[in-house]
Amino acid sequence: VVAPGRDAVAAPLRLDRPPFRGGPVAFSPDGKRLGWVSEDPDKGSTGRLYDLETGRAVADLKGTRVGWTPDGKVLVTAEERAIRLRDNDGKVLEMIQATREST
Repeated sequence: VVAPGRDAVAAPLRLDRPPFRGGPVAFSPDGKRLGWVSEDPDKGSTGRLYDLETGRAVADLKGTRVGWTPDGKVLVTAEERAIRLRDNDGKVLEMIQATREST
């Protein structure tokens, strides 16, 4: 997988604190950030936000799904009962929790 704007034949990027296991990934539209999340049996939902220019993890994430808004300003992570909207550095801007209504 090659990030948008990166050369496919360039040396592979080494990530700081690589992921525990596979899971959904999402490149920011400008190719500078990578969001990764996974459901880990021992740790629950976990993930990281990486700066692809340095290979460093810039934030820890929670969730089982990850994606970016088309303008690349907001990273969205989702888990079973919550959605988090984050800035490019992983700071939570808003958290939306699902509620169950009794019938």
